[in-house]
Amino acid sequence: MENVIACQSELPAPEGVTHPDEALDGVLIGDRVDRLVAEAKAAALSANTRKAYMVGWRSWCLWASERGLALFPAAPRDLQRWLATLWDEGKKPSTLRTYRSAVAYWHRHHRGTNPARCPEVRQLLDGLSRRAAASGYAPRQAAPLRQCDVERIANAAVVPRRCRPGGRLETRSQAQQRATVDVAMISLAHDALLRCSELLALRWADIDLSESGSYGTVLIRRSKTDQTGQGAVVPISEFSYAALVRLKPAGAQPCDPVFDISPNTVTRRMRAAAQAAGIDPTWVSSHSPRVGMAQDLAAAGADMLVLMIAGRWKQATTVIRYTRHLSAQHTPVAQYLKTQQRSANEGSETKSLSELLSKLAAITSRLQPAAMQDAHQTRTQISDRRDCSSRCWWPTWPPTRRLPCRGPGCPPLLHRN
Repeated sequence: MENVIACQSELPAPEGVTHPDEALDGVLIGDRVDRLVAEAKAAALSANTRKAYMVGWRSWCLWASERGLALFPAAPRDLQRWLATLWDEGKKPSTLRTYRSAVAYWHRHHRGTNPARCPEVRQLLDGLSRRAAASGYAPRQAAPLRQCDVERIANAAVVPRRCRPGGRLETRSQAQQRATVDVAMISLAHDALLRCSELLALRWADIDLSESGSYGTVLIRRSKTDQTGQGAVVPISEFSYAALVRLKPAGAQPCDPVFDISPNTVTRRMRAAAQAAGIDPTWVSSHSPRVGMAQDLAAAGADMLVLMIAGRWKQATTVIRYTRHLSAQHTPVAQYLKTQQRSANEGSETKSLSELLSKLAAITSRLQPAAMQDAHQTRTQISDRRDCSSRCWWPTWPPTRRLPCRGPGCPPLLHRN
């Protein structure tokens, strides 16, 4: 926590700020109680949020200092010009909103209206977002790694490959060790819908591998939406269970991390595993297994509440964004179109069958008179025959029956049936 306070002390302190949060804005802390207060307030924001806010606040301070403008309190018109400059430099609307939130955070105890929350600044961001959408910009979404993709990755993971272009080819032993980690990491992240931070925070004490059955559970102590540590227990599949059993070292301690790697390494390994399985790795990230499982659940008929509980989401908009491409197939309109198409296909199949039966009946009607005429001619020829030898066999009708020759009375006998 001291490192957090040290990082915060690098931020320029706004002039005239005298509220207790000065400890987070650069004021040195001498008293132990004041330090405890500062540490508790610093922990109210996640590490990633603090980092993003520091970047945004420094950007504002640098831009305003170069133009001789007041840093605190900031003027709404100056904030609009700053955000417009960032937009012109290529910043995305989501980045501009984060930077605006950073300035608003430092003005949260300012007397009067927060300049970063004024209607003029909000209107500017809305307009820039519309312009970005009109130009074809859309928020980037991680590519999903669904259950079928996880299986493809598992099948291709054991094949030796080169870790980098031009590098040395792995041995079978090295490929097996790498595959053990990759398969366990991807399958576990998929089954439990784990974020990258949740995946790397797992310890072997959090993994319950039942010795009496082929199943297991995972304890997620904290998450992005559970900063107070309420915890959640989620089940894992038999496949992930077997992968974790293979991964767990013989002398693993309960406090040892399951995956002792960095977030960047997680993304890099998932992209390499996807590429080896023939999956486009362009948009694959550490979030891809989570998105894939959300789509698998939506395809299985899970409703919004089930998805939010399984993925530990607080907002339904996030679930909709993750499953929007898949959910389009399950809307009432999509179901109606499928029903109509199915009815059309069945109608066409019935029509084809009717046409086939009609053609078959026509062919039969043409062949039947000819067959009857041939049979009549055959009977007439047999009846007209007057003599035979004692060794011959006279054909009968139907042709499957044959009677032995009886001399001169042979032809009349053929007409008994």
